[in-house]
Amino acid sequence: MFQATLMLEVFLDTCGNSLSFNGQNIIDGVNVEGKGENIGGVLGGSYTNISGKVVLQNSIIQGTTSNSNKVGGAIGLRSGGSIYNILIKNTKIINLGNNTGGITGMSTYDNVIARVGIENTYIEGYGNVGGLIGNSTEAIIQYSYVNADITAEHDAGGFVGYLSNNNMLDSSNRNYIQYSYVEDSTIT
Repeated sequence: MFQATLMLEVFLDTCGNSLSFNGQNIIDGVNVEGKGENIGGVLGGSYTNISGKVVLQNSIIQGTTSNSNKVGGAIGLRSGGSIYNILIKNTKIINLGNNTGGITGMSTYDNVIARVGIENTYIEGYGNVGGLIGNSTEAIIQYSYVNADITAEHDAGGFVGYLSNNNMLDSSNRNYIQYSYVEDSTIT
């Protein structure tokens, strides 16, 4: 028998601009399965700021078909805004399709990911598989770390599996990693 514990205290502001988790929130032993797009342990897709102390542990997040796309430990698709203070640990994130990440499967448009951690986690996908982000067009990663086993047929990375906007000479480029590290990880 599978048991899941979900204890969340959530605040969504009246303008819909942020999602705040109050106090210490633990998501333990959750099994999330999806056949389509935007599959996540906390949210399928998000266009708002997400903050608070959230721990996702001892869980399985799965994209179960080759058409599964954008699978993340916390969020399937992340578009705009910020993600702060999330820890994913002792979790399996498995996708038979593309764009798989420890925090988000795909990150687009001016995202900031800060103070997040991936610990003792297994992340697997067909392509574009990263410790934090599977596929990124625009993301700033700060004060974060990855400790994971990462497996892909193509395009795998400790932080980001595939960087879509990789013109570092373009002054409008908003991709960078700062004060972050990948440690005790395997990437195959």
